[in-house]
Amino acid sequence: MKHIPVRAAQLGKVVAVNQLSRDIEKGRYTLDEVRRQLETIRSLPPKPKLAQIAACGIGAACFCYLFGGSLRDALAALGDLTVYDRSSPTDPQEVIHRIGDAEIVITNKTPITRAVLD
Repeated sequence: MKHIPVRAAQLGKVVAVNQLSRDIEKGRYTLDEVRRQLETIRSLPPKPKLAQIAACGIGAACFCYLFGGSLRDALAALGDLTVYDRSSPTDPQEVIHRIGDAEIVITNKTPITRAVLD
């Protein structure tokens, strides 16, 4: 088994090199200027991890929806998703059980009281 490290494609660098190649073709740079530009492009920082994760999740959700998935399916592509029936529990213990250790809770009619939050 061989470990292959995960590396993100830095599309900002791809765009910059593409533009540089167009400018070279038009004669806008000397060879020394091209070298300096390539060094500048090489030193561009990657996007923050959170931005990369968000972009991947949004992309997955969009592809899910494009290929016939429902809005619920698209949201599930963003991560773990649990959907409960439309009945709104009035028992705080049931609400606590349903929320569990979720990081995000989306609710419409279910009251999330101080007792539930504590």
